[in-house]
Amino acid sequence: MEIDSGGPSSVGCVERDIRNHERNIRDEMRGHDADTLIEYFTFEKEKSPNFYFDYEIDSDNKLVHCFWADSESRRSYAYFGDAVVFDTTYNTNKYSMIFAPFVGVNHFGQTTLFACGLLSDESTESFVWLFLKFLEAMPRQAPQIIITDQDTAIAKAISMVLQYTFHRFCIWHILNKFSEKINVMVYNDEYHMLVNIIKNSESPDKFESRWAAVMENEAFANNEWLCNMFAIRSRWVPAYVNHIFSAGMSSSQRSESNHSFFKSCRTFEFNGYPCRHMISYLRKKQVLLLPDKYILQRWTKNAKLGYPDDLTAGLSTDDSSSMSLMARHGLLSHKASLIVDDAALTDERSEFLIGEFESLYLRVKEIAAPGNISSTRYKSITRPDSVNIQDPSVVRAKGCGKRLKSGKEKSISKQNRQSRICGQHGHDKRTCPQRNEMSNTEVEQRPDAQDDGTQFYGGDDGTFTSQASSHYAGGNWFF
Repeated sequence: MEIDSGGPSSVGCVERDIRNHERNIRDEMRGHDADTLIEYFTFEKEKSPNFYFDYEIDSDNKLVHCFWADSESRRSYAYFGDAVVFDTTYNTNKYSMIFAPFVGVNHFGQTTLFACGLLSDESTESFVWLFLKFLEAMPRQAPQIIITDQDTAIAKAISMVLQYTFHRFCIWHILNKFSEKINVMVYNDEYHMLVNIIKNSESPDKFESRWAAVMENEAFANNEWLCNMFAIRSRWVPAYVNHIFSAGMSSSQRSESNHSFFKSCRTFEFNGYPCRHMISYLRKKQVLLLPDKYILQRWTKNAKLGYPDDLTAGLSTDDSSSMSLMARHGLLSHKASLIVDDAALTDERSEFLIGEFESLYLRVKEIAAPGNISSTRYKSITRPDSVNIQDPSVVRAKGCGKRLKSGKEKSISKQNRQSRICGQHGHDKRTCPQRNEMSNTEVEQRPDAQDDGTQFYGGDDGTFTSQASSHYAGGNWFF
């Protein structure tokens, strides 16, 4: 701003004025987050009829549920919606609402987003609402498999809404809990052996026999959690689930590294492409061309070709043209930058281009935008059926409590405390012995006491005021 206006004296304001103006804007927007979100979704719906969203409010008009999916995400589900990962562990927003994305994997092995939701709680009813909206928005049938953590409410909702979808538990979450559920000494000695049994058992019978042998250890025999995990083994142990196509996914975080080799390995059934064993067998049989039935179209570069029209009907990348808004903007910016680079070389070219720009701008404004899209980037819209939607209440999610610390950890934590008054370890400023020893008179009587430090304090109204202050503590002066 100083450069544009020709110097600090020409700006017309100081940094404090800008920060106070920013505070005023925040005050004006406070309490309207939910309304703004719905208005934004409505605006997106006007630009693209294939943008889908829905929401739910409670008796106090507070937002409790919200779901949305754009046209590109819905198209992606039409091609790659056979395997879906649903994870609700990401929870960082102002109202602590549960962020619930539906993701999958495309033909490049990249994570692709299908839809998103925001929930005020993790109840079965909330998940049922979300899954119903997901099925309503997606252009094809329910997924073949869905991978989640072991949340009871999610499992119950899936059984109610996605009856024909195989529900697989995230193996990463289960293996990660071994350190919590097993005695530390036993965990250090037996963990790798347990992981080997879980991941490398060729068949259910082999897994059960090897598991039973390990459970003979007294440290495991009475472990209730391990017994529960064994009871639901058909939902997460690879030997039981790898025959179901999962696009190579076994974790809801897509962060677990997959083993490249398993002995009855079932790579084709699980990943959807031939394993080394199949290729070796075909080579021995002198089959030079891989049969078409072993090449799944979803992994080829033509994965999006040849699908029935009813799956992607109307779900174009953009409804106003063959290009999305961002794609058009990028193309136009690139073309314009090339012209500007050449025109800026001489004054004659610059003057000519400025005149042409003014003429082009008037001509572009005369062309009506399709679908009555406003020429502004954003406009305020209020849905007829929504009246003053209140912001959601701050909720407390499952498992968000503080971890309980042992006595040893608490002792170490206390020893690491440092007082800001005396600088000594083992206590803080509240319990510092020197806190009340010095009076204001002692400070004023010191010959080196100089009260020329200035500090700024924020008032209740958000403005800034200055006040001189100094403080002597622990042999140091603090201004």
